[in-house]
Amino acid sequence: MSYSFDSRINVEICNTNHENPKTTSEGKNNAGYNGLNIIPIIDAAIPIIVFMTKFNVFDEILDRARQYGVRIISRRDEEYPPLLRNSETPPSFLYAIGAPLGDRCYVAVVGTREPSPRGSELAYAIGRELAERGYSVVTGGARGVDSQAWEGARSAGGHAVVVAPFLFENGRPWRRIGQNETMVAEALEQGALSGNYWLAMRNRIIVGMAAAVVIPDAKCKVVGGECRKGGWGTRYSAVFGAKIRRPVVVLEPEKGDQERWIAFQHLVNLGALPVKNLDEAMRVVEDEAGDRCVYVKEAMVAV
Repeated sequence: MSYSFDSRINVEICNTNHENPKTTSEGKNNAGYNGLNIIPIIDAAIPIIVFMTKFNVFDEILDRARQYGVRIISRRDEEYPPLLRNSETPPSFLYAIGAPLGDRCYVAVVGTREPSPRGSELAYAIGRELAERGYSVVTGGARGVDSQAWEGARSAGGHAVVVAPFLFENGRPWRRIGQNETMVAEALEQGALSGNYWLAMRNRIIVGMAAAVVIPDAKCKVVGGECRKGGWGTRYSAVFGAKIRRPVVVLEPEKGDQERWIAFQHLVNLGALPVKNLDEAMRVVEDEAGDRCVYVKEAMVAV
């Protein structure tokens, strides 16, 4: 079970330790995101917590967490997404607001913040179609593809999850959510680390909890006829998806859009599965995600 902030915070701060790397269901060792070992955030944060407590900052954060009903979900808890638990470098715990995660099968929808009109329509349609088929849609909540997929899932009455870089910004939740929606993050606030750090790190959560990843529209900064490798969230998702053996589906862009075609080809070269339209994308998701969705159900029963 998950816990309220009050009932869990002392346990987590006092008992968290550096766990040994665990082996994933695919037999890989959890060496770290993009090859880097990641110290559990709470361990690194303890000195900051002590500082904040001394100056009453921590009390403000606690009050805010109580006000919005924040839950702390440990890797040991049944609400923790099973596929994320068995991915590489899963967070020690998640902060959550909104609907419970439960035994849902997630499909991630990610892509550019500057979609074409066709890309926006596809993202919305994919979010809606996934929800109608019983999947929960997980996104990063950014403008563009993420937001369109989120709205599509909402329009069908489906469950949608936004993985935020941090739960609170300027004292308020990073994003407003509805009744059948959930917001999760591995940090309450940005803290001393950069916003770009949290934006990059959340990609492993989005992809890790998903049975499949769909990219309706992608765009990159082109340098010398190729995509610039750094600072591109969609690329991070594709790389991490390949690393943990998640199927990544990318839709073919319209002819004549050089930036999108270069991005599309780049993602295919990274291992993404190219498809031409919505129907083909759904067929691939159903074929590729089926076994993982069964695993989610079985894992929840075992818990």
